Amino acid sequence: MQIDQKHKATLDKMIASNDPIYNFNKTIEEATELTEVLIKRIVKEGGPKSPSDDSIIEEIGDLYIRLEILSAKFGHTKVQDRINYKMSKYESYIKDNKYIGKI
Repeated sequence: MQIDQKHKATLDKMIASNDPIYNFNKTIEEATELTEVLIKRIVKEGGPKSPSDDSIIEEIGDLYIRLEILSAKFGHTKVQDRINYKMSKYESYIKDNKYIGKI
């Protein structure tokens, strides 16, 4: 995923002006909110208080923005290298039949 070009200036402003501790705290907050909605989805599945797909999508989007900020801070290339490494590892699990339905 990428932030749309039309929002790049806003993202760049957030990256440049937010202090690192603020960025860490906001990322933690958004990760916690996503965690909470996913736990509620599991616990309350099928019931009237089960979170909607839209509420999960909302939290994924909010966290993604904060992860983009951290990725810029620590280096998009380094983050992409880690993603590539991890995906290669998963691919080897599948290729070697070590994937048994859960990675």
